[in-house]
Amino acid sequence: MTTEEIKTKIEASLSKLYIKDKILIDNKTNERAICAHLLCYLKNEFLQWDVDTDYNREQGDVKRNIDRNIIVPDIIIHRRDSRENLVAIEAKGHWNDESRENDYVKLHGLLFKQKYKYAFMIEFEAQSWEINEVIL
Repeated sequence: MTTEEIKTKIEASLSKLYIKDKILIDNKTNERAICAHLLCYLKNEFLQWDVDTDYNREQGDVKRNIDRNIIVPDIIIHRRDSRENLVAIEAKGHWNDESRENDYVKLHGLLFKQKYKYAFMIEFEAQSWEINEVIL
């Protein structure tokens, strides 16, 4: 799959989220709850893959970054119990004033150490979303 194919599938899922579950964004719901709903739409786009939220395992072991700290990506598209890692996603709501730096560091680590092919940062905006590909 190309970057554009992946991004198209993610954006199709985001579109469904904003049509069916926009109240979660309007109410500034916790990002974990929003990601759980986004996951449902992503599963329909990535039928041959496992799509998980807050998944912190890597072939049975705890997923760690280069510094050996535990990492828990918001959403991943992968094959469980293998090293086939397709997409890592971090997401934030526009109302969350935390820095995004740690999210970008996490995504870079997932690309480098866990060999994800693609990584994206999603910002849930009031009326739409912003999606940025993260590259090494």
